[in-house]
Amino acid sequence: MNPQIYLDVLIGVAVIGLVAYRQLSWGRVNPRKLLILPAVLAAIGLYDLKDLVAGAQSFTALDAWFIAGQTVIAVALGLIMGKVVKFKTDGDVVYSRAGAIGAALWIGFIAVRLGVDALAHASGATVAGSVSVIMLTVAVNRFTQNALVLSRYNAHSSERPARSLTEVR
Repeated sequence: MNPQIYLDVLIGVAVIGLVAYRQLSWGRVNPRKLLILPAVLAAIGLYDLKDLVAGAQSFTALDAWFIAGQTVIAVALGLIMGKVVKFKTDGDVVYSRAGAIGAALWIGFIAVRLGVDALAHASGATVAGSVSVIMLTVAVNRFTQNALVLSRYNAHSSERPARSLTEVR
């Protein structure tokens, strides 16, 4: 078995665990950090996809349909997941979490994604069922959720009274 598969599985399990933990935990909202995980996942997915398409795999119309469907699912669930996020403040610090509903949606997204992966492989759409496309659709999901969270955070922050310049650190 290819050692890359073990690394891909390890990365996948780590990402699933990290995101589930973040969904359940209150965390300080840091707008810059909201885009780091999606960017890393997209970079890994694109790098792997480049190698996959350059190799013996052929990209078919069926692959395109599966990828389009997965992207729609990723965006839709990302929007729902971004909507269930709750905010709380402690002084000047804003915290957020999606809670059990967000974690359940995340696990549901992964389950649907794995089901689509199995269906894609069974249908012969090997590119659409690849780990690289999994990484890309997870990146789309995380980006969508985090973009909505960032928008809601900015609206939440604008409703709070402005700090004086002497209080800004």
